[in-house]
Amino acid sequence: MSQLRRLANSRRLTHRVDCMLSRLLPRTSHASPPMTSTGQEFVAKANDPASYYLSPGKAVGLKYQASVAMSLNDPEYLAVRDAALPMMRAEVDAIFSKYCLDAIVYPTMPKPAGLIDPMGAKGASARSAGKQVDGTHGTIIASETGLPEAVVAAAMTREQLPVSISFMGRRWADGDILGYAFDFEQATKAIRLPRYTPALPTDKINY
Repeated sequence: MSQLRRLANSRRLTHRVDCMLSRLLPRTSHASPPMTSTGQEFVAKANDPASYYLSPGKAVGLKYQASVAMSLNDPEYLAVRDAALPMMRAEVDAIFSKYCLDAIVYPTMPKPAGLIDPMGAKGASARSAGKQVDGTHGTIIASETGLPEAVVAAAMTREQLPVSISFMGRRWADGDILGYAFDFEQATKAIRLPRYTPALPTDKINY
């Protein structure tokens, strides 16, 4: 699995983001209210204080991905797409076959979530000391292999922050994975609203 982890953490696997956004967003031009049409505009909007974007860490990540994005025709990207990712899928398939697994279950993140500190004088936001989560987690494997994965609430930490687990299955086992996740959800009843995120007046969905 160490080899899979190195592949999953490869910086090159993030270069598709800007290209994919640039392809997808023009299709939403008819939306109301109007949406952005390019990945660069998406990042700019995320960093605009007027948009009330409340996840500074996510905004920093989007800005970084836009700054290093490659063309979908870049040889380095093509090498990852055509060689590294198929190898990664083959490795995971081999694990399922070797151990006769129906699913792989793992913590969604390797560490509990941390509180986001208030915005500082310079507009910076930092995770609480010792709680920052790095990019090494199993969900990257599911994302890059295209295997079905379901994330389910599992418990709350002593700080009353949510912890979740993930169910990942073989290709085309989406229905089975949803079933395992649903059964776990019904058995544990672990979904609870963190006390740090009370409902806001804007938290409404109009159908």
